[in-house]
Amino acid sequence: MKISIISFGSSPREWLGLYKKEINKIKQFKYQIEFINLSEHSQENIELKKMLETKDILQKIPKNSSCYLFTERGKTVTSKEFSQLLNFPNICFIIGGSYGVDEKLIAKSRPDIGFLSFGKLTFAHKIFKLIVLEQIYRGFSIKFNRKYHHAD
Repeated sequence: MKISIISFGSSPREWLGLYKKEINKIKQFKYQIEFINLSEHSQENIELKKMLETKDILQKIPKNSSCYLFTERGKTVTSKEFSQLLNFPNICFIIGGSYGVDEKLIAKSRPDIGFLSFGKLTFAHKIFKLIVLEQIYRGFSIKFNRKYHHAD
């Protein structure tokens, strides 16, 4: 069983230890974590950049995976609701590029992709990856009744 996280840019070396710590906690739930790091396009036209990067994302989504895109216009969920998204053997989370993605192209090409939000704040990719990993661990802890999450 695998969880893929598609995002842009590589992970800074100093953050790899933090990611690995969260990944090791997730492994107890029998899931592998795969980072799919894409390169941002150096296009000046922002709409064209978003479209090109969205096409790159769509090509990298693993087959037979339940997929979710993080966007500020997505559905805001609680940790408990997020845990319910972890009921599939293969899951994919998408973190768009610095200008986001072409959401219309995503919706047209893959209407099965859910749109999620962790709020209206903007995070650096390296921080957001860590937040996603922590929420995956928290979600599995909720799902399997482990002592980690304390709220209802």
